[in-house]
Amino acid sequence: MKLDVQGAELKVLKGAEEVLKDTELVLLEVQFFKFLEGCPEFYDIVDYMKKRGFVMYDIFGGYKRPLDGALAATNLVFVKEKGQFRKYHYYASPKQREKSISEK
Repeated sequence: MKLDVQGAELKVLKGAEEVLKDTELVLLEVQFFKFLEGCPEFYDIVDYMKKRGFVMYDIFGGYKRPLDGALAATNLVFVKEKGQFRKYHYYASPKQREKSISEK
């Protein structure tokens, strides 16, 4: 599921609770400041998703506000905590680890 709804992320997620039960991955944009009235912030989204069995999987992109160069928003990828993307908790495959060690 991909969401980019300019501050209405929690409203959309709440309306999609049944869909979330069958969803493995959610990609959405989060803000670090309340640019719009009622707009959820980073921690609101993380908390909501955690309570529904999702954990952060990746962070990418983003933009900074011109006012002071602070990170204003970014994209988060959430996956089911007990889903297919979290099946393995290795940092690297045995072959990748071996190559990394041999390059040092």
